Amino acid sequence: MSYTIYQASAGSGKTTKIVQDYLYELFTVASKKPHRQELIQYIESSIGITFTNKATAEMKDKILEAIWAFVTNKIPEQYKELINTLQKNNIDVEHISKNILSLILHNFHVFNITTIDSFIQKISRSIAYELDLPLNYEVSLDSNKIISLACKRVLKKLGSNQEQSEYIHEVLENFSDYIIYEKNQWNAEQTLTVMVKALMNEQFLTIIDNFHSMVHQETYHALYEISNKINTTISKELKERAQIIISKIDNFLKNHNVTIKDIIHNNGKGNYFVIKRLSEQNNKYENDLIKESMKHIGQILKTNLKAFSHLRNSFEADILEIYSNFIQSYIIHAKDSYNEITENKGTQLLSAKAILKTYFIIALMQHILDEITAISQEEGTVLLSEFTRIMSKKLSNNDIPFIFMKLDYEIQRLFIDEFQDTSRLQWMSLSLFKENMLSENRDFFIIGDPKQAIYHWRNGDVKIMLKEIEYIEQNSNNNPKFNRIFLDTNYRSLPAIVNFNNDFFIKLITAISNDKKNIYIQDNENDQAGKKLFDNITASYYNMEQKLPNSQQSEGMVQVEFFEYQKNKNSKNQVNEDSANLESDSNTETDESEITALPQESVIKCITFIQNILNKGYKQKDIAILIRENKEAAPLIEALLKANISFTNNNALFIDTSPAVQCIISILRFMANHNDYLSLQTALQLYIQYFNSTITIEEICLTNLLLHETGLSSFSNLYNKYKDESWFTAFAILYEKSLYLKSLDLYSLTEELIRIFGLYNSQNDLIYLQFLLNYIHDFIKTNQDSISDFLDYFDSHKDKFTISSGEQPDAIQIMSIHKSKGLQFPVVIIPDANFSFKTDDYIIAPVFSSISKELQEKPAYPLLYIYKREKYLKQLKETYLPMLQSKADTIHDNINLLYVAMTRAEKVLYMLVPIPASSDNSPKKLIDSILATSNMGQLLQKTLQITNLPEILCSGSIPELKPESSKGSNTDAKQEGYQFITDSWQSKLVIKTNKEKIDIALNKERFQQISFGNLLHKLLSETHSYESIQAILTKEYYKILAPETREMLFHTACWVWKEFESRGWTHFPHQFFERGIIYHGEEKRPDCVFTDETTAIIVDYKTGYQEEETEETIKRKYNNQLETYAAMYRELGYSTVKTYIMLPQKQKLISMSE
Repeated sequence: MSYTIYQASAGSGKTTKIVQDYLYELFTVASKKPHRQELIQYIESSIGITFTNKATAEMKDKILEAIWAFVTNKIPEQYKELINTLQKNNIDVEHISKNILSLILHNFHVFNITTIDSFIQKISRSIAYELDLPLNYEVSLDSNKIISLACKRVLKKLGSNQEQSEYIHEVLENFSDYIIYEKNQWNAEQTLTVMVKALMNEQFLTIIDNFHSMVHQETYHALYEISNKINTTISKELKERAQIIISKIDNFLKNHNVTIKDIIHNNGKGNYFVIKRLSEQNNKYENDLIKESMKHIGQILKTNLKAFSHLRNSFEADILEIYSNFIQSYIIHAKDSYNEITENKGTQLLSAKAILKTYFIIALMQHILDEITAISQEEGTVLLSEFTRIMSKKLSNNDIPFIFMKLDYEIQRLFIDEFQDTSRLQWMSLSLFKENMLSENRDFFIIGDPKQAIYHWRNGDVKIMLKEIEYIEQNSNNNPKFNRIFLDTNYRSLPAIVNFNNDFFIKLITAISNDKKNIYIQDNENDQAGKKLFDNITASYYNMEQKLPNSQQSEGMVQVEFFEYQKNKNSKNQVNEDSANLESDSNTETDESEITALPQESVIKCITFIQNILNKGYKQKDIAILIRENKEAAPLIEALLKANISFTNNNALFIDTSPAVQCIISILRFMANHNDYLSLQTALQLYIQYFNSTITIEEICLTNLLLHETGLSSFSNLYNKYKDESWFTAFAILYEKSLYLKSLDLYSLTEELIRIFGLYNSQNDLIYLQFLLNYIHDFIKTNQDSISDFLDYFDSHKDKFTISSGEQPDAIQIMSIHKSKGLQFPVVIIPDANFSFKTDDYIIAPVFSSISKELQEKPAYPLLYIYKREKYLKQLKETYLPMLQSKADTIHDNINLLYVAMTRAEKVLYMLVPIPASSDNSPKKLIDSILATSNMGQLLQKTLQITNLPEILCSGSIPELKPESSKGSNTDAKQEGYQFITDSWQSKLVIKTNKEKIDIALNKERFQQISFGNLLHKLLSETHSYESIQAILTKEYYKILAPETREMLFHTACWVWKEFESRGWTHFPHQFFERGIIYHGEEKRPDCVFTDETTAIIVDYKTGYQEEETEETIKRKYNNQLETYAAMYRELGYSTVKTYIMLPQKQKLISMSE
């Protein structure tokens, strides 16, 4: 037994290490010469879990490729040490490799390398009844559809006659009022759906489940009542005081015929507008409760006129002094009045508002989850994301060791790859296997790299791996069965890249460790040092320095460029002067989540660098461009097209960018709603502009003018006016065949429209049209065949309607950093490493004590609550540390993302860090603390201490490559055009006549012989021993036969099995009856095969109509078929293969091997 953690790094060959361990144990077990079935069972009980289908396929391929290499004795360098170890243990590697390869290929279903979702689904299906799942459920990936439907159902209860609790009715009413008056939104369904999707996250769902299970409904409702009362009371008081102050100031200004702008501007003026905002209706008070300006009123407005620098000089001193004294006295009075409320009740007000922001969604979430469960039961589907939650709830409520009994195999060894991306609920299920396996002395392996944990947004929680590492460390000193193994050699990158990354990330982690905001956030027991804010980051990068293999010869190159660029000004910068001070400090952190477009300077530098790389002999396919967000690809693609550089974009191409698809969708919209003339006009303009070559530009303009003049009052008017025009022919057919087209199903309708409008002639659009048809086909398999339903689905899932661009022989790859994980490229370009930090919209923290203390039923311990992320939460005790931890986690995610990007390169790494230029051209200052960062550029500058721009860091040089001859290259070869074949289904109907079968039906004697032969063949395929013949003939299928027919079948089958027994074949250990085998891409199915370790006996029945033929004629007739069977079994490793033709009705057995 062992519990082993492999802590990997980028390029350290962790998949190869898994394969080595997997094969070592497999060969060790196989060397003990177990029974064939025992070895199959061992293969089945060795399970590898990965996180993607791609990783699953890669691991299977590597295992099979390694075994094949052992069979052919072509051992790759990475497996030579394994071979030496096996040979030292006297294991015949080549012989055992053949046996194992044969076993896996012929029992591929037991080759248990699977994704974690598939593994958990297998468990779920084993205990579907206990989990209250439909027994034959289907997995649904369309969470948006089910969530939207659940939200609709919940909202329908508002005002309906359905029986419902008074509580839920009141919650729905309050929710409607809240979104109208507080959020200024009218679409309750859309608002609710957006909020639900944001909370359909493991950590939030766990909090919601726990909250509802521990808090009575009355108590939770009291939480709302208390918060609402506090909010209403204090807000009203604050507003009334502000109205009194602002009214007196405004009256004074009016009486003197001046405005506040005439007297005060800039900072001083801002104080006036703070008070004015407080006095207005529907004001969001949290905006103003955190204003620094209110704290400095006394410093800005002074009685000393010389110090009062913000007054206008155009006024006479005595008049100016009157104004200033009056306004100063009332503003300072406002400050005192304001402080009286905020210092005593401000915490309560902010706390109440924070509770109210998410109260309704938390109250409704449980009902929405119940609706999702109901929908699943009705439709027999379960959301893929729901499996782990459903199982975790059962596991937390029950001790169910029968999980292990209900699985159809016993797990001997379990490998979990990419463990850093495991979610907490997934681990809740997997940890049961760990505990069970370790208690029974079995092997448990986890493999991962905390530095590459970049799937936090998919519920991945790197803290699980860090905790398991800590557990291993605590036990490894006293128990050799607990192992932590570092894979610290980088086999991917050249020295310049490895050394640069080592140096950079060591500096980064050192800066983070020494950051002044790296405070203690959790006390430890036993008076030891507690947990610090950035401990998860430093633990993830512990011992991260990578080594180089001895085989590295070239140096490689790293180049990092910091430069300034002018950020485009937009409307956000053009704020009203009156509200400048208020808007400059938004209460939400939108500035941190905003993703800027790729600067043009970065695009130019990228193209220049690419051309330089290509001139040094590299191919386009050697280059990968890694981007943070998909939209960064657009300017790159445009520049690459202009530079005539080939590329592929693995992110996807949207099918609605095709004019042909746009045209079809517009026509479908019009067919679904004949009053939607805008869609008809769109279809007309698209068709005329892109697909009608008979019309000129001038005619297009004239036609558009005529269409506008017509007003498109009806399609019939349009038809009558333009039916004779050549450009209108397709639309005329659409009008004339409208009834016929309406009768077609959606798929056939779309095909027919493609034919009518001749869109299949547009070569550039064919692939888009094919994908559109594919999506329609997938849609109607699980939904109603409705145009309107499909259009709704299309509009809400546009980002999913994509085509994946195929691999080109020589093209640059553009992909997101997330998709590049696990890949490597000779040259990597990162065009914008200054990606903004995107924080979570919600945080988890205890319920505010200022609110909970008002509850009559006090919780036994602090309850956790979900809060909408707002900056003012940093001012409140309960949410202060969670806000800091949330920001630290965001920084951690982005550091890991940068690590993944910087470690993909093999030979060359080129990274750009564009820094927005300041508006006043002031010199850049390094941030004071890591927590103050809002983007990666600031973090990079602080780590590398870069203040003067531009700055270029360069190490090594580009390895020179000899240009390859273009001879034989297919990069310039013209590819055959894609053919879109479309015909109506009626044209595919063929009435086939079969004269031979008709003749047989008319020949009674021949028909009877063939029918009996078919019955006999079926009986022999079901008979596996002499003793089973009688029992099989009692089945209902045979009971309906005439007694004489059954008697004849019985005697014939008895002769067959007596013949087998007389030749000793029934004593062979393995017998196969009509067992299919894939041989050279085709399935072969011998009727009967008997085998032992070295010999195979193949018997093929010929029970049909039999003419009088000599034995030699029969041999010639079936020689090729039996020879194929023999060759197939010889390739399977049987040294002796004998083949026979059996004629049961004639009681004759003919040897084909003699």
